[in-house]
Amino acid sequence: MLAVHREEESNRFYSMLAEKIKNPEGALTFQNLAQDEIKHRQILLTWWESRFREAFPFSEDRIEAPAVSVDDQTGALDALELALEFEQQAMDLYEQLAVTAGGDKDLVKICRDLAKEEWGHFNTLSAERNAIMGAFYWYDIDHAAPLED
Repeated sequence: MLAVHREEESNRFYSMLAEKIKNPEGALTFQNLAQDEIKHRQILLTWWESRFREAFPFSEDRIEAPAVSVDDQTGALDALELALEFEQQAMDLYEQLAVTAGGDKDLVKICRDLAKEEWGHFNTLSAERNAIMGAFYWYDIDHAAPLED
């Protein structure tokens, strides 16, 4: 299943970004995303093992390194743009899998739930990007804070 390998790729990508990003809050955002990708992978592995009654045939050869270069010169906006691309690809993958899963209702639900989670990641990263760019909108925040002192 392609999705299991993609979740591993995403985990490694976000872990790498968390190590490279100097800003502690930015690093924490990527660490949290890496942990979420581990959870996603585990959900898929649990489904696989219950469906096929065997361990998933994980292959290190199927893990693709991101076709991007991230170094000390990569800024926060660049890192966020890369992460947004990953999240968009993940949403697209899960939406496609939900359609092609056929009669496996459990897999359809899992794919729809994971697509929603990836959408949540996308929105979080978009809000981060907007805040950095100075294009912060009220709907980018999770809670309402008082506007007066």
